Amino acid sequence: MDIISSLETKIKLAPHYADILSTAFEEEFFRKGTLIWRQGNRCKRLFIVKTGMLRVFYYDSKGREITHWFAREYTALTDLNSFFHKKRSDYNMESLEDTVAYTITLDRLNSLFDKYHEIERFGRLFTMEMMVQLTEKVKDLQFRSAEERYNILLEKHPSVIQRAPLGKIASYLGITQQSLSRIRAKR
Repeated sequence: MDIISSLETKIKLAPHYADILSTAFEEEFFRKGTLIWRQGNRCKRLFIVKTGMLRVFYYDSKGREITHWFAREYTALTDLNSFFHKKRSDYNMESLEDTVAYTITLDRLNSLFDKYHEIERFGRLFTMEMMVQLTEKVKDLQFRSAEERYNILLEKHPSVIQRAPLGKIASYLGITQQSLSRIRAKR
């Protein structure tokens, strides 16, 4: 299966360019519980999950783990600021399941951007889509109730609800595990 054309995205890339971009990725395996990068280090790769699930998280001021993002089959994940600006990451990334991911470095990606305008355009539009998704998450945290946030996650990403531990889902939603249990019990 072509990595790029199977991504969960509205943005399409012509098959010829999708093949070129797909062959630039490497396949990597991460055992469940692997810490792929740590806060304070650079995120040097962009990940597209083939099988399994990854999550990005950080620690709040009280030392609690807060899930920032989940990625499951054919979704992409990276720390945009760390990856593109070569800065230290504020996040950690771990595999929640045995995971196979396609990865690419910034140097390799930039080489393709320099060589192929269509791939550069795809990268720009894809990054914009990721930013919109992050903006939606922030807006949900600011303006929606915990129950509404749970229902949105259930509607848009039911596999996350089925596969991720409840404590990690609760932290992603910005609530306690007890609150999540009450919301689930209502359904």
